[in-house]
Amino acid sequence: MAECAHTKRTIHSRLTVERALYLGLGLLALALRLYGLGRRPMQPEEAHQALAAWQLLQGQPAETAGCSPLLLTANLILFALLGANDLIARLLPALSGTLLVLLPYGLRRWLSREGALFAAALLALSPLALFNARYLSGATPVAASALLLLIGLAHWVEDRQPWAIHLATGGLAGLLLAGPGAYTMLLSFASFGLLLVLVHRRLGLDELVRSPKSIVRSLKSAVRGQITDLGLRTEDWGLPLALITGLTATAFLLNPSGLQTLLDQLPAWGQGFVATTDGMYWLQYLALLPLYEFLPLIFGLAGLVLAWRERDILGLFLGYWALVTLVLTTLMAARGVDDALLVILPLALLAGRFLGQRVPGWVRSATWGQEGFFMALACGLTIYAGLQLTFFSLTGSAVYLQLIGVAALLIPGLFAAIGYWLGREVAYRAAGLFLLLVTSLVTLSTSINLNFVHLGDPHELALAAPISPQVRTLLSDVARLSAQRAIDEQAVDITLDRDVALPLAWYLRDYPNLKVVDSLGPTVDSTAVIAPLMIENPPLRGAYGGQDYPLRSWWDPGSLSGADWGKWLLRRRASTPFHEERVILWVQSGRELGGMAGG
Repeated sequence: MAECAHTKRTIHSRLTVERALYLGLGLLALALRLYGLGRRPMQPEEAHQALAAWQLLQGQPAETAGCSPLLLTANLILFALLGANDLIARLLPALSGTLLVLLPYGLRRWLSREGALFAAALLALSPLALFNARYLSGATPVAASALLLLIGLAHWVEDRQPWAIHLATGGLAGLLLAGPGAYTMLLSFASFGLLLVLVHRRLGLDELVRSPKSIVRSLKSAVRGQITDLGLRTEDWGLPLALITGLTATAFLLNPSGLQTLLDQLPAWGQGFVATTDGMYWLQYLALLPLYEFLPLIFGLAGLVLAWRERDILGLFLGYWALVTLVLTTLMAARGVDDALLVILPLALLAGRFLGQRVPGWVRSATWGQEGFFMALACGLTIYAGLQLTFFSLTGSAVYLQLIGVAALLIPGLFAAIGYWLGREVAYRAAGLFLLLVTSLVTLSTSINLNFVHLGDPHELALAAPISPQVRTLLSDVARLSAQRAIDEQAVDITLDRDVALPLAWYLRDYPNLKVVDSLGPTVDSTAVIAPLMIENPPLRGAYGGQDYPLRSWWDPGSLSGADWGKWLLRRRASTPFHEERVILWVQSGRELGGMAGG
């Protein structure tokens, strides 16, 4: 009995309120990242990554160019243990996204306990962090690895603890394995250290340089190559780094070609600046932050101002990280929503630090009679402006825009009046709490709509040419055709045009008689042929009938005008048509599916 009581006391002493909150946030993050994970059809980039891992598992030749070595190995193992499907393929990014939510715990010394909790909550509910965690790409593992590296370096510089350098080594290995975005992170980390050494006096950081445990002094020693001065031995980090990266890249020596895939990550990163791929338009990319991540953006900037005033090195580094990453990813031709995550992460940490320092004091000092009353008035004006925007989206009348403008002027005027009557502190508290409340609700709504409601909606800027959910109808019809033709849902012979091979080749991977060809010609006589709609009458051997299906769609935001702006801002809807790519399932005559028209 005494032993049981001691065990209970130990558990209770370890499970503090703070840790219970992290546990709750972790479970919430995990649930959000796993719920309906396989509902959205694979994008071509996802299908390429997943198909390469599946082909390696089957012993087939695999096209691994552009793949993440970490995801290749992880999916190779997961597919072998659990089978291959969309959910399993996206499992590692989902788990990495959950880890990302918990990692601010390691920065409590610098962010404060409250600040780290705020940062974790922001990352748990962030629309784009959640989107990337539910998307098969290296972005989320890169972000989690970068944060692991930062935590390890920060603790090692302060305390010289061996575990810290091991953690940093693991983070660095994860970065190198996760994807090309690792080199954006490494450039940000290294350039900040060099810049700090060069300009620390101008920034007023001389006291930090004189401190025996200062980050700046450690960075100066590292830049000068005085690794031994830092207490580092090559066997502490070099050998573990080589072993982790080598064994993981090669799937524990089962895939020797993984080393080449690992080495290709740096050239792939450089190629991203000059590649003529279908990257997101740069204005559309920059619009992601204010449209989807306004909360970490506005409070992250406030946190950067606070860090500058306090000459806080971690805060300055986070601001530098966000700026350099934003510039580099904007300059890339192949920019996308996955790159935005690397900008959101430091902003969320900065926002968490600011909110952790300010919100507890605001809440303690605020009263319902002062801040509460004026916050209620401001919320009423915000709801009024939202209603006018709804009416504008329905009618297109400019009168409603004028009323929105009046409400937008009254809200800051209201807080200015608070400052005049009750003092600046009351106005700051009321404005801060109001802004936090409104942006939190908007963030929650945006996150739910992006990740669970608008799964295949091209009007979402984050979804570049999403694959239509109706692609599953095509797959169902192929299975029905195979059952009719070969008395087996996967035995029919299929020819797939390479222009539409992804993601269809991933979904048709279990068909042993599937062939992917560069072009269709008279030599093609398969029972089923899948080709782009633009090839209306492919020169196939024999007579075929065809049925077309939507494959993916995209939309030009520049086509918005008038009331469509209100519809799009409120509901991601617009009356302007979107573009669509369709494919045709051609079936030899006499074997058509019900409802197919002759070609």
